[in-house]
Amino acid sequence: MDDDTTTADCIHCQHSQEDISHFFVFCPPKQRVWTIVTRRSDSDWSLDEIFTYIRFMKPPQRQHHPLPDLNISITLSTIWRHHWRRVFDHQPFKAGIVANTVQRKLSEALWQPEALDSQDVD
Repeated sequence: MDDDTTTADCIHCQHSQEDISHFFVFCPPKQRVWTIVTRRSDSDWSLDEIFTYIRFMKPPQRQHHPLPDLNISITLSTIWRHHWRRVFDHQPFKAGIVANTVQRKLSEALWQPEALDSQDVD
């Protein structure tokens, strides 16, 4: 078994503490995913606002361009899936590929809502 699956260090950036905020939002490659997703969604949410929303389901109190729940949930599940592909299948976590997968899944969900229920893998 590789060392990167048995340590608390982040396998993407070697940050010494991989907590929930780092895992989903603040790890640099995952920050890039969120930046791409928010830009493509015309949203102006900051990374702190995204994490607050994920943790407490509380949107920012200011006027903003929203980041719909569907975008957040698909981005989270795609980050999760690609993270574990890195751990178990040794596939690199590439922000552009992850963001493109998010975009594809959003398109599928909007044009084919039943795709959200499917069990297909990226």
